[in-house]
Amino acid sequence: MNSSTLRPVIVIAFMVGWVVLAISAEAAEPIEGRFALAGTEPGVAGALVVTPQGSALDVKLDVMLHRPAEKNALKRYETIDGNQMRILVLSDDLGQFFDRPVPHVIDGHGQAWVRFPGPGLYHIYVDAVPHTLARQVVRFDLTLDPAGGTEPRELPGPVTKAETGPYTLRFDTLDLTAQQATTLNLHIAENDKPAKDLRPCHGRPAHAILISATDLSFIPVEIGTSKEPAPAMIDPDLSFAATVPSPGAYRLFIEFSGGRLSYTSPFVAIAK
Repeated sequence: MNSSTLRPVIVIAFMVGWVVLAISAEAAEPIEGRFALAGTEPGVAGALVVTPQGSALDVKLDVMLHRPAEKNALKRYETIDGNQMRILVLSDDLGQFFDRPVPHVIDGHGQAWVRFPGPGLYHIYVDAVPHTLARQVVRFDLTLDPAGGTEPRELPGPVTKAETGPYTLRFDTLDLTAQQATTLNLHIAENDKPAKDLRPCHGRPAHAILISATDLSFIPVEIGTSKEPAPAMIDPDLSFAATVPSPGAYRLFIEFSGGRLSYTSPFVAIAK
């Protein structure tokens, strides 16, 4: 067989392989989300498509939100702290947390590339403010390698102190009363002295993520306001209010920036 005969075979084989890969990429079944913002009526539903990027733990997350009675993706979002969407990743044992800000939702798609730390069950929270709607949070449950199993979701508590890098974070209290606002005072120290090199984190003095260990609902907590830019240097003593819907244990993560690095510190709040 001469080279002129081989060439079409090679081209056809390449094309067939490309078609097979394309079909595999498009065949991923969307994961349906559930509304997760505590104390709020759902204004959206959503779907998540997960596409492996070379390995089972390296994936692209593609989120589309839509009104519950419709299927067309919402395409317009408010920009909050420089982003139109935040994709938050939480392990099922509530031990690991990280987020992926999405600056722009393009044609209704919010996308992020994530490398997961290991197999298991993860909860993907999508936090956004679609145009003309209030804040919306949708949760997607993603299992990577079902053989990996899951860990029990048991939280000791309360846990009011955490150390990360050169910093020590301490709350005066994390005892909460269900359905009542509680002011939480946070102190950040560096080498046993009030930290002096704290900088804005995603446009705020810090971020707080509060998740119920019972039903995985997302409780909104704000440290500072998005209406005014955070100062260049952040005060090491921060206060914010939290209202939880029911008694039980809650995992609290604080994100902050110190020096040139960002940190995430875990805590446990207990509501009665």
